[in-house]
Amino acid sequence: MKYSSSTSLTSVAKRRYSGALKKARAEGGVMMELDPSAERIIALLWLSSTQLVIVWEYGNRGFDDIPASELVEIMFDVAAEFSDDKPLLCKKVANLYGLKHLPKTAASRLVSVYKEYLEF
Repeated sequence: MKYSSSTSLTSVAKRRYSGALKKARAEGGVMMELDPSAERIIALLWLSSTQLVIVWEYGNRGFDDIPASELVEIMFDVAAEFSDDKPLLCKKVANLYGLKHLPKTAASRLVSVYKEYLEF
């Protein structure tokens, strides 16, 4: 589930949602990860009874809808071979998702995710 501060909710709905989220996190029922993107930070939520990273097919989602943790999982094996060649690394990730080429903003997001999570 994606939620950002730009989502239009009434103040009452925001207060109820925030309260329910805080309670669920405190009780351990919901986990949260902050996923930085080029434009904003997105909070990713999942049930604590499920895996953190599930690699999905690209399907009909946009590239910005792919969580950073999933991109890291995809890039981990590829990065060992292509970490010095970022354009080739991006091309390999596109191939793994069954894409002929990445969307315009995808390459910069992949490079920033790589730097944040995989670069030593």
